[in-house]
Amino acid sequence: MSRKGFTLIELLVVIAIIAILAAILFPVFARAREKARQSSCQSNLKQIGLAFMMYVQDYDERVFPYANGGGWIGDNIAPTLTWASSTQQLYWGNYLEPYSKNRQIWRCPSAGAVDTYSGLNTEKVLNSSYGLNGYVENDTIAVVNSPSEYIVAHDAFEARMDNNGDMYCVQTGQTINLTQHRFSPSRLREYWRHNDSSNVLWFDGHVKTLVKAGEYPRVWYTR
Repeated sequence: MSRKGFTLIELLVVIAIIAILAAILFPVFARAREKARQSSCQSNLKQIGLAFMMYVQDYDERVFPYANGGGWIGDNIAPTLTWASSTQQLYWGNYLEPYSKNRQIWRCPSAGAVDTYSGLNTEKVLNSSYGLNGYVENDTIAVVNSPSEYIVAHDAFEARMDNNGDMYCVQTGQTINLTQHRFSPSRLREYWRHNDSSNVLWFDGHVKTLVKAGEYPRVWYTR
C-alpha cells in the first residue's frame, strides 16, 4: 500500500508558516544578541571608571589634560604615535591604560565600521569607541558638586565630545537639538548603538543606559 505524499498546497502552507515564524523570531534574537553586547559594553565602562578614579587619586585629584584623537601609543598601527606627538591624535585612554592593563575595554562590542579621521585607520578608531566629555579635562574632584550627574564618557563616534554637535544636549547657540551629528546617519548610529540606547559613565563611577531621546540636560556635561 503506497503512502500519500504532501500536496503542493500543504508544502506551501508549511513554508509560509516557517517564514512567518522566522520573521517574528529573528528580530527577537537580534535584540537579545545586542543586549548581551550592551552588557559587555557596560562592563567596559565600569572598568574604565575604576581606572579613571585611580588616575585622579594619583594626580592630586585632577583629571588628565587635553587629548582629541583615536590613537594609541605603541599599537604598531601606522602612523606611529608617541607622547610627544600631536594631542589631536592622542586618545584619552592612554592616560588610564597603566591602571586598566587592558586596552580592549575601550572597544565597544557594538561599534561598527566607521570613517577614519586624523590619519588613523578603521582598526585604530574602533579601539577608541568611547567619547570623553571635553569639559572633564583638567577638572578636579573638588569642583564637581554632583558626581552622579556629571558625564565622563559614553558610546560615541568622536573620541572627544566638545560641544560641536556630539553631545546629548543642545549645542551652544542652537535652539533645536542638532547633536550626535544628526546630519550624518552613519555617525548617529555610533551614539545610540545598543537597541537605540547608549551606555554612559558618570563621574562617581556608575554606568547608566540612556534611551535615545531628543535631548538631555546640558548640566550633565558642564556642571
